[in-house]
Amino acid sequence: VKNDEYIMEAVKKADKIVLAWGTQGAYKNRDMEVLQMLTEYDLFAIDLSKRGHPRHPLYLNTHLDLMKLV
Repeated sequence: VKNDEYIMEAVKKADKIVLAWGTQGAYKNRDMEVLQMLTEYDLFAIDLSKRGHPRHPLYLNTHLDLMKLV
């Protein structure tokens, strides 16, 4: 997948990796594919949905802290 190449290019340049795909990230199990690619990195999110998805910042308050994902 070409998107995987773009993700890995961005990850290699990033100081922190913030996941924020919202509830639609689980479509076709894509969230699990991306998490598998990033297992060796520290991952962060702004917040998690009730189902555990990293929430998209569009729907959140402006002043939020990052949380480290395990």
